[in-house]
This record gives sequence, C-alpha cells and structure tokens, in this order.
Amino acid sequence: MFAIWVLLIYLHFARSCPSECECETDFDYEDGVLVNCENLGLDTIPFDMPSHVSTLYLSYNRLRSMEGLQYYNNLRALELQQNEISEIDATVLQSLPYLKILVLSENEIERLPARLFRGLQHLEWVDLRSNKIGYISDQAFYKANNINYLNLVDNELTGFSDGTFLPLTNHNLWLVLNNNSLTELPSDIAKMEGIQYLSISNNKLKYISPQSLLSNRNLRTLDISNNKISYLHQGTFSGISLHKLEVSGNPWQCDCYLEWLRQYLLTKQVDHTLTCSAPSELRGIKITAIPQPLVCVVPVIAAPEPEIKVIEHKNISIECLVTGDPTPTVSWFKDGDPLEPQANRYTEIVGTHHKLVFRSVMYTDEGIYTCTADNNRDKPSNSTIQLSVLYAPKIVNSYKWSPAGSNDASDTLNDVTLACDVVSNPPLSRPILWFKENRELYGAEEGIKISQTGTGSILYLRNSPNSDNSGDFQCVASNPLGQTVEHFTVTHNDILMVRSSAPGPKRTAGTYHHHITPILLVLLGILMT
Repeated sequence: MFAIWVLLIYLHFARSCPSECECETDFDYEDGVLVNCENLGLDTIPFDMPSHVSTLYLSYNRLRSMEGLQYYNNLRALELQQNEISEIDATVLQSLPYLKILVLSENEIERLPARLFRGLQHLEWVDLRSNKIGYISDQAFYKANNINYLNLVDNELTGFSDGTFLPLTNHNLWLVLNNNSLTELPSDIAKMEGIQYLSISNNKLKYISPQSLLSNRNLRTLDISNNKISYLHQGTFSGISLHKLEVSGNPWQCDCYLEWLRQYLLTKQVDHTLTCSAPSELRGIKITAIPQPLVCVVPVIAAPEPEIKVIEHKNISIECLVTGDPTPTVSWFKDGDPLEPQANRYTEIVGTHHKLVFRSVMYTDEGIYTCTADNNRDKPSNSTIQLSVLYAPKIVNSYKWSPAGSNDASDTLNDVTLACDVVSNPPLSRPILWFKENRELYGAEEGIKISQTGTGSILYLRNSPNSDNSGDFQCVASNPLGQTVEHFTVTHNDILMVRSSAPGPKRTAGTYHHHITPILLVLLGILMT
C-alpha cells in the first residue's frame, strides 16, 4: 500500500513539474512541494508548476518581473536571488499570504514603496542585500511586525525617515545594514526594544548618540566595525547586556574618554574587537589588555613671542607650540573673529609648531591673533600674540568741500575746507603740515585756519575780496619710516558760489577711520573764528 502511495505522488509530480525544473516533497511544510528552477536562464515564471508549491527556487535566472507568482498562493519560501528584477510588485506579494521567507538579493531594486509587505503576517525573513535601494518609505514595513531578519546590506542607503523600522516589533529581530553610506544610526533604533542583533559595519558613522541604544534591552550583538568612530560617550551601553561587540576598523582613541568602556568590557566580559589606533604607544593593543587606567592630556599652547613688531611688506610668521593627547585641532582668530582666507597668508604645521605665515605683511594685518587648540577632551586652550605692523603714514581719507550757494550770487565768495585723515605706526613725528604751492602754512595767515583732529588735520580757507585762497595745497604727514603727501587744487570755481549742491568728499578705497561730516566742519570753523 505504501509503495502505491509513493508511486501516486511521483506520478503527480512528474505530470505537473516543469520539465526543466526539479520537484520533490517539501519536508519543511506539510503537503508542500519544493520546486527548484535555479540557473536555467529563465526570463519568465514557469506557469505549469504544482499549484500547491510551497518552496520555490528561482535564483540565478534572467527574470525581470515577479508576474505569475500570484497564482501560487501556497508559497512559504521564495528565492529570487541574482535576477534582473528592478521593482517589487506589491500586488504579487500580497497574494502570497503564507509567505515566510523572501530572498531578492542581487537584483536591480531601487526603492521600497509604502505598505509593500501589508498582509504578510507570516513573513519572517527578508533578504534584500546587493540591490540599488536608495529609498525606503516610512510605511514600507506597515503591519510586517513578524519579520525577525531584515538584510539591507550593500545598497545605496544614506538615511531613513523616522518611523521606518518601528513596525518591526519581533523580539528576536536581526537588522543588517552593512555596506551603505549611513552617517548615523537610524533614529528608530532608540525605540526598538526587540532588536537582538544590529550590524551597521562599513558605513560612514563618526558618532553614536548616547541615547541611541538606551531602549535596546534585548540587544546582544552590535557590529559597528569599519566606520570612522574614535570614541563613545559614557553610558552608551547603559542597561544593555552585550555578548559581542564588533568594532574593528575604527580609529579608536584610547584615552580617558574610553576608560569607562574599558571597564565595561572587562566587567561584563564582552567578546569584543576594540583595538587602539592612538596614542602611538597603544596602537594595535586590545583595550582590555591595557593594565592601567586610560588618561588624557589637555592641550597646552606656548607662544614663544607674545608680541611681534614687523615693518610693512616684510615676511613674518606667528607661531604656537601645541601639545596634547589626543592631538589637538588648531584654529586661528584675529581680533576675536575666525581668520578668513587671504592671498598673503597661510598656515603651516611642522610637528608641534603651528605657524601663521605672512608674505609681505600689510598694515591691515595688524591686530591680536589667537591660536586655539581643542582635542574635545577639555576646554580649548588659547594663546594670543600681538602683531604690530610698522609703516610710513597713510592718508586713508581726504576731501575738499565748500557749502552750497545760489546760482545768481556769483559775486559772493565761498569758504573751502580741506581735510586729511591719517594712520601711522609708529605715531607721527610731528603734527600734519599744510603747504600752499610748497610754502608752509601756519594758520596765522589771513583767511587760513588749521585744526589738528584725533585722526588727521583740517585746513579752513576763508575767502574774501581781499584774500583769494585758490591754488595748489599739500597735506604732509611723516614718521620715522617716511612721509606721505596728499595734493589738493582749489580753483576759482570752488571759491565762487555758483553750484546749487556741494561736491561729495573724495575718499580713498578701504578707509576705516571716522568721517567728519561737512556740517561739523563748518561748525568747527565758526567756533575757531
């Protein structure tokens, strides 16, 4: 009787199994049939399979679509690895209500749309590795709460929307996200109490928030190897009983900031791969093999010269000697503001010597420079250097002004004001001098007044029928490094009241000193009469 039963089953399979495939009893699922159609060069789903097929192997073919699978709603396991499928057909999937295992690795899939797995209450295993997935809807796993293995390795993922993984509530969940371009842990991880295995190796993580894993009481294995993480905040693993910690391939800075982790790994006896990258004396040593507590050395800065004086257009460098462990990052500031790129200066580092180099220093480079060293282990250290640039006087603002008059008052004469604003280091050797056609003016001449201001000098020319102050005038400023001259020409048109508006002051480019308004100049002139 048994032999007849076996023969009937054989005849049934022989009659309904596609000729190019292999069919056999599926011992994993009662009354099921396993159909193996792998590596046959198929470009369509076979249509003549047993209707009660439970396991279907279609890997290593040329399938571009899942069309046809909806007719085999008894499927429990479906493997479609290494085909040419670019889109997962949600309609097809949702016609497979008993599906437990779905393998779609090594295809061309680019996105997982919303509610893709809706209705698949039995789905446990999803393998989507080695596709081109760059987008996952935050509703993709809607009502797919029974998934306990999700593999998204080797895709094009850069991040996830909040809520994407929250439907995955299985308490034995394995989430594998290796070989993507993630810069941080998915925010949902902090709320997923059931996750047991989390692997996010070979990404671009630099930092893990200490709150990221606080709710993961069930987490036993964490793999963050081959990222760019150099330290973890104390308390990152609070309340977690890790069994295995894979962290190799990260630039671990074994100092006081990792002492808590050394103690955690020793106390909990965690199997781990944490090997120090720095400091140099600990490079290559497993952190739990270090017998003494780990310490930090806060940055120390020494400025060999707190004040530097240099003549303009000379080459000069400002130097800070910086030490610290880990090696500090050095930043430069001028008068409290970060240094902006400038053609005539650049930074140079030789060992612990950090230099700010000036080629042909300019008087505008003068100021208080600060070098700041920070290694994220304590407050940054600072050192200041006063740079004093010595230069011959520079006239930074000069102008000629006469008040407005009426067009028909040509027989009335205007007063004219000439002004020079000067910067100088060292200070001027003497007050600014005024000359008319190379003859020095003292302010006692008829119709002439001279006033020295905090930033320069003003020459008032009072014109009358008896004193015509037209001509060429010079403003001369000097210090031990040289002198500078500004030339003015006062014409009869300046003196005669023939304009309805005054000309604007003449300014030199880049001036930063105070500008005295023409109204104020007139008031000063009246007070001096």
